[in-house]
Formats: sequence, structure tokens, C-alpha cells
Amino acid sequence: MIKASRFIFISFLMISCSKKSDPAPAVTALYFPPTGSSTWESVTPGSLGWNESAIPDLQSYLITTNTVHSSY
Repeated sequence: MIKASRFIFISFLMISCSKKSDPAPAVTALYFPPTGSSTWESVTPGSLGWNESAIPDLQSYLITTNTVHSSY
């Protein structure tokens, strides 16, 4: 009886702790510029769904935290 109870308990734990399936994130291809070219492909912040009005605040924050050089 104890073995059966232990088996049921362990089985319940394994089932209740199983990972729920989350939707897979969108996969985008990595971008590498052409060899020997100094031209990089570019996109607009709006096409990425970014809040374009917040970009100046982001740039200020990056400068004040020494994350990016102020000339960028």
C-alpha cells in the first residue's frame, strides 16, 4: 500500500511540475553585412514597433550611463 501511495504521489508531482508549452518566439534570421562592404542594411525604429518619441530619452540615458559615446 505504501509503495502504491508513493508511486501515485511521485507521478502526481511529475505531472504537475511539467513545463507548460509556451508559444515559440518569432525567429528572425541573423544579419551579417556583405563581406568587403561598409554598407549595412537598416530599418526604422517604427518598423520595429518602437516608441519613436522615446528615442531621445533613451539616447540621453545611454549617454549618462556611459553606455554609448555622446557623438552617436
